[in-house]
Amino acid sequence: MIAPSSEVKAGQVVTRKFASEDAVIYRTQSGYVRAIRPYCPHLGAHLGYGGRVNGECIVCPFHGFSFAMDGSVSRPGIGYDGHLTKGLTTLPVKEVNGGIWAWHGRAGVQPLWDPPSVIGNSDRIHFIRSEIHSHPQELAENFVDLGHVINLHGYTQKEVELRFDDHKIELSVEIERAIPPFRAVNVKARATLHGIGMWHLQFFAPIRGVEINVIGSPRPIGPWRTELFIGASTNIEEESGKLLGILPKGAIRLMADIISWANLYGIARDLNADLPIWNSKRYSAPPRLAKGDGPIGPYRKWAHQFYSSELNQESRFRET
Repeated sequence: MIAPSSEVKAGQVVTRKFASEDAVIYRTQSGYVRAIRPYCPHLGAHLGYGGRVNGECIVCPFHGFSFAMDGSVSRPGIGYDGHLTKGLTTLPVKEVNGGIWAWHGRAGVQPLWDPPSVIGNSDRIHFIRSEIHSHPQELAENFVDLGHVINLHGYTQKEVELRFDDHKIELSVEIERAIPPFRAVNVKARATLHGIGMWHLQFFAPIRGVEINVIGSPRPIGPWRTELFIGASTNIEEESGKLLGILPKGAIRLMADIISWANLYGIARDLNADLPIWNSKRYSAPPRLAKGDGPIGPYRKWAHQFYSSELNQESRFRET
């Protein structure tokens, strides 16, 4: 996820780091989102600094060349007779789950899958973010590192089911945690990794009709530098709202927002325990695994598919 949808309004141009390079995201006046590499093919101006949206096009601030949504030149600057033969470099992009998602494929590889829509009411999602000295693959490894869930976060593991499925990992878990001054709380959750760039967690609340979803996305911004987005959204069916009391629709929406922020608070508290470790640890390859670690080895083999063949060979050599 390169940015939350709410950060790119109609007619707005923003710049974000993506895989060590700048990416420019803009929204056309009719609401379409596009992501491009920033430099104008004419004389190299950065469209994130002074570039503007004109209708459905983005205009270079230097010489006024206008580029269509597919990156091609739609109109030359004032005083120019001909068109450029080369357009902007576009990034495959999709807007879903309250965020703008971009694909980075080495050597021009196009998306092998799309991020699925897992949150129906995505305009009610709330995000927090952290910048971390780590790699997206290692952050996603937390889902299968069952030993740290017990020792670092204080959960008692009760039941875990794990399934590898092509570019996805599906994890169902039942855990228990003491939350002072209350008694131990039983938590049932389902987590799905879509590659290493999208996480979806679904928590099952004790009240029927209350759906709690959490979206996570680690975006590489430089060598061993990652920006992590965590977003929460809660949907309460109207019938469930009535069970909670005779509540108007506005009150139900307010309650959903409160539940979402409460979940983000709990997630942020757990992240505060992870952050100093992520920021100071090193990546161990090969890992010296012990019984109770969880399926870290199978996870790393699964993650090989997301790298070019050259990187796969180098990584396999290191772990042999």
